[in-house]
Amino acid sequence: PCPFPVVPDEPLSRGDFFRILRDTYRGTPFDMSAQRASGPFGMTDRYDGTDNVKEEGRDGQGAFERPIGVYRMAYSYVCEPSSHLPLFHFGPHAAQTGVYFPILAGGGVGAMDECPEPLARGTVEAIDRESAYWAFRIVKHAARGLPWNRCLEMISDRQRKWEGRAARIVDEAAAA
Repeated sequence: PCPFPVVPDEPLSRGDFFRILRDTYRGTPFDMSAQRASGPFGMTDRYDGTDNVKEEGRDGQGAFERPIGVYRMAYSYVCEPSSHLPLFHFGPHAAQTGVYFPILAGGGVGAMDECPEPLARGTVEAIDRESAYWAFRIVKHAARGLPWNRCLEMISDRQRKWEGRAARIVDEAAAA
């Protein structure tokens, strides 16, 4: 059993949580981008088939590890509690290829009365080019058809750019 709670060596930042939610075991013995199933471009998506059906004599051999940053996420979020500036960072679709949007969650100055339309709409049932969910889903699926490792580098650069920009705005608001 794992001890609860585990005290980290240093405080975790919002960026640390974003990285955790995008994790595919990179740099570990279970690195999904370095396995034979990853192909020549390091694809980390794995499809489990019928792993919910128990077969007699099957002991789990050949099963894939399940990363936190799984391809089939509908959304993920990071809550940043604070009495001064409570934030909710929302990431539509798969964290690995999406961007986290900071949303002021409290009722203070700058808090949202309504969720922005692109974040509020979009389902898995129908393509909606006005929704953030579908924008990121299209990016993910387009990248899957190209050299994944190169596309993921470009996507990661954009994530750092947009999340860095959002972090600066949030930090300025927190300092005010």
